[in-house]
Amino acid sequence: MPLFNPMLGRINKKEMLRYAGMRQSEELPPAAIAAALGDALLYARPAGAWEVYDYQAPALKIPSGDYTPQSLKLCGHLRGAAKVAVLAVSIGGDIETRVDQLFAAGEYTKALLLDAAADSAVEQAADSVCAFAASSVRALGLRAGRRFSPGYGDWDIKEQPRLLELSGAARIGLSATGSFMLTPRKSITAALGFGSFMQPGQTGNACAYCENTGCRLRRTKNDAEDV
Repeated sequence: MPLFNPMLGRINKKEMLRYAGMRQSEELPPAAIAAALGDALLYARPAGAWEVYDYQAPALKIPSGDYTPQSLKLCGHLRGAAKVAVLAVSIGGDIETRVDQLFAAGEYTKALLLDAAADSAVEQAADSVCAFAASSVRALGLRAGRRFSPGYGDWDIKEQPRLLELSGAARIGLSATGSFMLTPRKSITAALGFGSFMQPGQTGNACAYCENTGCRLRRTKNDAEDV
């Protein structure tokens, strides 16, 4: 089971502001935004773990027997896949500890911005892990689709423990609570399909699978552009 520690050279400011519930940086002092982005780079500890399995829809072929994710949307998402990587990515617990400290100290704006920067950071780390995992199957003529996580569409988060097991997430200190929430919180599990006819692109977008079209955090086609 491979491991990869992606480097975060910078954090997407536009995505950070989206996670903070803001579309325009003019709503906050530029110094506050810059400080949050800098602190996120300081406290984040990106790490990823994954394993690639043969896939015969709707099941992953694993040594202990087939694993069939309980999600029709995921099955459709993986259409054309010959292999599937089960991934786990985290930026560690230091950043959430710092966010908690800021909230406890009454530094609500700083806490909100750092928390949003952490959300953006873990998404970027996941994209980097997906790209690295995709390179391992490129010689087979396969390309990556888009990652798909529990909580997207009809894929219940109750399947988190299974994904943690299949990805080897314990090696990066990632686990789940009794209510199936990941810990550390700024973490992601996902399935990533590889196939000859997959639609290319490793960036995840939960908004594409969410029926809450009026959500203030919903990503538009321009939101993922770096600034």
